[in-house]
Amino acid sequence: MKNVMMICSAVVVFLLAWLLYEYKQVASFAEQRVENDIAWLEKSFEDSTVLALSEHKNKKYLETKLMHQSVTDEQRFQRHYRSVFLLEGKKSCLESVLSYLNLLPVLEKQFWKESDEMCMN
Repeated sequence: MKNVMMICSAVVVFLLAWLLYEYKQVASFAEQRVENDIAWLEKSFEDSTVLALSEHKNKKYLETKLMHQSVTDEQRFQRHYRSVFLLEGKKSCLESVLSYLNLLPVLEKQFWKESDEMCMN
């Protein structure tokens, strides 16, 4: 009976270690995906390919952060990012919503927030 308990305990420890390893792999992939998204957004800001930036060309880009993630009614995974821009000492906040098609980001919508006070909170 003692041997059976030892084997069961070893299996449980092995399964827990495996789950931790898998969790770290998924978390690492997700973190890398967010970094890639931010780099993709920054590149689009530099190229002025973002529609919302066409009328705000003189604004200086400061930073972008992931604010939250959601799933639409159509089961599309979305990430919501906010970017801070500066023009003549005044900050502006641009919100970008990305969804994914074949693991490539697609810009769903983008708009300037009314107030920049809570932009990165």
